[in-house]
Amino acid sequence: MLRLTPYAGMMKKISFPMVSAISYRLVSMNLTQKTAPLGWIYAVVIAAWLLGRLLIFGRFWWLALADDLALFLFLPLMVFLPLALIQRQRLLLLALMLPSAAFVWLFGDLLVPRPTPTASPDTQQITVMSLNKLWSNTDTSRLLSAIAQERPDMIGLQEVTPADMAALGPALVSDYPYSAYQRPHAPGDAHGSALFSRYPIQRVALGRRSSNPDLVADLLVHGRPLTVVVAHLAQSNVLRYPWGQLGAYASKMFRLRHAQVGQLEQQVAERSAPLVILCDCNMSSTSQLYAQLADVADDSFAEVGWGFGNTAKLAFIPLPLMRIDYVWHSDDIQAVSAHVGADAGSDHLPVVVTLRVPSQGAPT
Repeated sequence: MLRLTPYAGMMKKISFPMVSAISYRLVSMNLTQKTAPLGWIYAVVIAAWLLGRLLIFGRFWWLALADDLALFLFLPLMVFLPLALIQRQRLLLLALMLPSAAFVWLFGDLLVPRPTPTASPDTQQITVMSLNKLWSNTDTSRLLSAIAQERPDMIGLQEVTPADMAALGPALVSDYPYSAYQRPHAPGDAHGSALFSRYPIQRVALGRRSSNPDLVADLLVHGRPLTVVVAHLAQSNVLRYPWGQLGAYASKMFRLRHAQVGQLEQQVAERSAPLVILCDCNMSSTSQLYAQLADVADDSFAEVGWGFGNTAKLAFIPLPLMRIDYVWHSDDIQAVSAHVGADAGSDHLPVVVTLRVPSQGAPT
């Protein structure tokens, strides 16, 4: 005869739901022990970063780099916040309110759909496109398709080679009879800029910058002058350099970009007509240099766009990761709409913006 030991009899009385509940409790306790300390470390790191922004905003390359990559600093929040809610970690939830509030402060406006602005009197609408076409991108048909899809009135392109102009000029001349090209500084330099326009280009000049000089064009649009700047600021490309050289290279690039932004500020201050800047700025909207330029010009996407508006891609990641391409404008121009355009074969996506510019009847 089979005899049940007291232990075996007790096990027969334990139901499956009880076992599941005990297992869940053990797993939850184990998960809490592992994730809670990491959550606290994350909250402290974000607090230190925010304090750095408050006290020494963008003064050191490592802090400027963190500011540029701010969107990625909030990715861990997507893990720690739900776990803290599930595990009812009240103190940790309270600590995570700081990074949550910082995310809303930095990106909240972009996630709210914007109403169409009321039209100002004596203005006309134009649509502009800014795109870093990538110097090695030879897929002209794909670029032309992206342009045809948007049908902008003006196109500002960065990283344009002489061969690109030879291919694009004849293909675009029927729709864009006016064009200007700022050649690369030296053989092998890919950083030329181009402007294609439906409106007459009356004068072309180069910006003051010694590296990647701006193309500055004076146009006549609806009977009024308009200045258009096609700009390409210094690149970071920190992932291409060994760790031992990272600090020196990043510091050099941030200093150069700081000087270039200062020169763009000067162009805005000295303008004699409404101004539009079509820019691969190589900086994110959370950087100190963005805040500096935003003091004198308006970011069209921040005003009327919706979503993160990311434009820059990495070769091994199919989605754009950062917003570094912009259409800036002076305060006598009104942004109507802004969106990210179709893939044109580059590692950037185009920014397409509709603007209202003063027309012939507007007061000067």
